[in-house]
Amino acid sequence: MEKKLKIAIIIIIAICIIIPISVVAYNNYQYNKEQADFNNTIKKVSDMENKTDIQAYDTFSKNSVTTTQSIAVHIEDNKTGTEEISILQNLSNNMTNETLKNYTNLEIERLTAEHKIWVAEIEYCQAIDDYYNGNGSISQVTKKSNEIDTYSNSTVNKKIEVEQYLARNPELKNRLTQMGIDEDFLIDQSEDYNYTLTHS
Repeated sequence: MEKKLKIAIIIIIAICIIIPISVVAYNNYQYNKEQADFNNTIKKVSDMENKTDIQAYDTFSKNSVTTTQSIAVHIEDNKTGTEEISILQNLSNNMTNETLKNYTNLEIERLTAEHKIWVAEIEYCQAIDDYYNGNGSISQVTKKSNEIDTYSNSTVNKKIEVEQYLARNPELKNRLTQMGIDEDFLIDQSEDYNYTLTHS
């Protein structure tokens, strides 16, 4: 009986040691996996956005851009941006780290605001084409131009929110900087382009 009691005590002690070690090891594994998933996903989305930014720069850095060229760029922006939002939403849904989750959600909001600009840019170019083809009015062109301004202001506000969040979380900002990612994933800002949009 005494031998069975000793064995039972040894088993209980072993369980008391093994379970906490297993829990700590599992939590450490989950933490490291989440950190790696965040880094890999943010880098992937940043690279996707930078690629479309470079393509946009190649088009809009010219002195004159046709509406057809502009529409093609914004269709690609829209396609890539929609994919980026989906990837980030999936990341956010699987995150437990509040700092990383909040940052990811801010980037989703920024991209969603930019999405409205891309759609409005396409509609603006179509309104210009309609006007020059006698199927639209200058008021429709003006309306779409005003929508772009409104959405651009909203996007700027979202970018400011991201910058402020990173200022409050300098470790995250340094991490993103080391990965080569700025606060809004952009290499070139479209508002810096100086071109004339012409009817196709």
